[in-house]
Amino acid sequence: MMERANWEQYLKQLLLLVSLAPPKEEEFIRFTDSSLSLEKEKEKGRGCVVALKGDPFPKEEFEKLEIEVSPISDLMTLMGQIVAFLMKHNAEPEAIDLLIKVGCLDMLLDHVESTNYKRTCQHLASATRYIDTDVPHIAFNIYEIFGDRTSALRFILFQDDVKGVTLELDDKMVPNENDRKVSQDIINNVKLSEGYLILARVIDAMEPKSHKEICNVRLAFDCRSTADIARMHVAATFMNAFVNAGFGQDKLMTSGSESTRSWLFRNKKHRKTSVAASLGLILLWDVDADLAQIEKYFDSNDNHVIAGALLAALDLLANYINEEDASIRIGAIMGLGIAYAGSQNGLIDSLLSPILEDLTAPLDVLAFTAISLGFASLQDSCEGTAKITDGLHKKLRKCFDLTLRPLAYAGTRDVEKAQNLLAYCEELTKEGSDEEGDTHQGTAVIGIALVAMAEEVGLDMAIQSLKGLLKYEEQNIRGAVPLSLALLFISNPKVNVMDTLSGLSHDTDSGVAMCAIISLGLIGAGTNNAQIASMLQGLAKHYSKEGSLLFCVRIAQGLLHLGKGLLTLSPYHSNHLLLSPTRLAGIITMLCACLDMKSISLGDYPHVLYFLVLAMQPRMLMTLGENLEPLAVAVRVGQTVRTYSTPVVLAAERAELLTEK
Repeated sequence: MMERANWEQYLKQLLLLVSLAPPKEEEFIRFTDSSLSLEKEKEKGRGCVVALKGDPFPKEEFEKLEIEVSPISDLMTLMGQIVAFLMKHNAEPEAIDLLIKVGCLDMLLDHVESTNYKRTCQHLASATRYIDTDVPHIAFNIYEIFGDRTSALRFILFQDDVKGVTLELDDKMVPNENDRKVSQDIINNVKLSEGYLILARVIDAMEPKSHKEICNVRLAFDCRSTADIARMHVAATFMNAFVNAGFGQDKLMTSGSESTRSWLFRNKKHRKTSVAASLGLILLWDVDADLAQIEKYFDSNDNHVIAGALLAALDLLANYINEEDASIRIGAIMGLGIAYAGSQNGLIDSLLSPILEDLTAPLDVLAFTAISLGFASLQDSCEGTAKITDGLHKKLRKCFDLTLRPLAYAGTRDVEKAQNLLAYCEELTKEGSDEEGDTHQGTAVIGIALVAMAEEVGLDMAIQSLKGLLKYEEQNIRGAVPLSLALLFISNPKVNVMDTLSGLSHDTDSGVAMCAIISLGLIGAGTNNAQIASMLQGLAKHYSKEGSLLFCVRIAQGLLHLGKGLLTLSPYHSNHLLLSPTRLAGIITMLCACLDMKSISLGDYPHVLYFLVLAMQPRMLMTLGENLEPLAVAVRVGQTVRTYSTPVVLAAERAELLTEK
């Protein structure tokens, strides 16, 4: 006959297996604390441990449990056994969720191994989007333990804790001179253009593509007015530049024939600036070729051509920022802002700040100076800037506040900030349209998207809120809604968003329709999405007699085929973990310009579209050898585990090196 003690132990084991939902947490904990040991995990099985770990240790009940049930030390010992079991049996997400619930995530450091630390950190990276705890710090420590410094750096950047991080190597860091040069080239992204062109050759995409191959050219010149025809020339230039961005050759600007000069000088005034500057986009990242082909335009007698050359070259710019001609000054200032965006370079501040103090400077020069200075000072605290605005007029102060605050909370998922912006828009619509409301509502709507752009749950909520704003009659609100959707889904087309934008592209208000058309191009930027391409072809026919709307269609078509499908405008990288302030700045500047498209993009400043250069990045994976030579390596791409050989084009998906395991 079985002894009483054995019967008791057997009964306890049986009760544990069937106790998926114990009636009282305290009774369950007393039972497990008095009888359970998880040292023989294999005998009990995973189902038993999963049932036990459920939710027996809510953080807020710790004091109660210590007083009424059992010392916390005993409970922590039991929980440590559960976590150890889960980590050994490939259940890292369940172990992490349990530790987050009880606020003991640092215990994870005792259980990670070389075989599971990558999976563990991947789940921690996902948790950072929803939990405001020390998750990034724990992930950083895990990567440090296993010597994965590159991945650890990502979490330093995520926490915006870059003190002590330098981008300049010295002989103490890397003693070998050759190794130091190779490492510095990697940091400086010197091989970006070379790698991009290698990918293009591998997939046979080097052949220049003309704007005529993207759209029906006859429709482009079907407008009746001379102004509209001139506008179509500029639209064709932008299309050509967007499609051939970074390839170093095209059929319009780099052919070296008389047709290039003819194309440039058939435009007038500010349009020449946009045409000449397009050469810089075609030669993107290739500094040597850039200067060789652009220098000839510096000798032009036309100031607008010189301005475009300055914007294209991004070099020798400081010599031109104090020129008498406003167009040359704007080209040089805008070029400096793009070239040094995010650098926090004190020299740029010393060059541009005096211009803002010049009372005789034209307003447009001051505006572009302020934008470029903001680019160069990216990542500085907004609090100092906000204090400066306290002495401004109420209207300007409100405009600054609705622009700065959302930027400061970009991607934070701060529900309170998003609700405040939404309430602001609704309050103004109820009070009726006035001058102040008309000025600021658009930036408030875009601010909602800025705050909510980090993760899927926030995106769904933001879409519903933005669609609710379409019921209002104010053009500033309705026009900003498609731009906000574009920000949420830039280079990431979704069917429901495409349908919404397609409907708004036929809006009776031309301003709303233009914003929706540009937004179609932005969500499809660099994807060659067939459905959006079909929509834009239909819109080209529909608006063939309306020059302003057709201009927007052509810009959207150029964005859709950005870099022949090899570039993206997404501000996120590292599997959506990190948000690049520099890329986001370029996107936001362009979106804010679209709020007054008739005066800016369709007026004297179409070259503001080139601010998107800051967000352009190849969507590729390339593997390199020790001397930065390209290597073909097998990789897994996407959720369906497709296997490719590098270099490979990536969409919004992860890629991993293929190992023998």
